Amino acid sequence: MKLNVEEMAEMLPSLRAEIARELSLSHKLNQKEVAQLLGVSQPAVSQYLRRIRGKKREIYNENVQKEIKILCEKIINGMPKQDLENELYNLCKLGMQKLN
Repeated sequence: MKLNVEEMAEMLPSLRAEIARELSLSHKLNQKEVAQLLGVSQPAVSQYLRRIRGKKREIYNENVQKEIKILCEKIINGMPKQDLENELYNLCKLGMQKLN
């Protein structure tokens, strides 16, 4: 039996990948800009966009998809980076609701 923390750790790369895709496609940001906003490296963003990283778990929960779009708007509008961690945690919890 996996602990919730383990489920969240598996879900996090998929969430970051979805956020990177949304920022890149909908907001027309380049990989370097996305990396700076998410606090990850540009090569990580490249892997997210090419579905090399974060492909293990697809995000099927419609509520999570909607919240990712809202979060991207917050990020674009200057949300402090320290708030991103809490937002990702909340997204993980929301994503797990459909799994349990």
